Amino acid sequence: MAKRGRRSQKEWQDIVADYRRSGLSLSEYGRKHGISPSSLWYAIGRHGQQQQSTKSFVEIMPITNPKQEPTVRGCRVELELGSSMVLRIM
Repeated sequence: MAKRGRRSQKEWQDIVADYRRSGLSLSEYGRKHGISPSSLWYAIGRHGQQQQSTKSFVEIMPITNPKQEPTVRGCRVELELGSSMVLRIM
């Protein structure tokens, strides 16, 4: 991979926005676009701030099926965090 010059703030903002829309992991996006995951992570911290929503408390209530005993095995939690981000806990 050839080295390139420094990217402008506008270029990084566009890259961060494109990454968030992509749904790819940092590694996948970086590999596809020739950007190291660490550079992308740094750019998200520096240039992605204006796209973040205000923080607020969100209460999460479990939905239970009265016919089924709750178990830890096979439990799966999925949270949609916005900006095409999903947290999956399996």
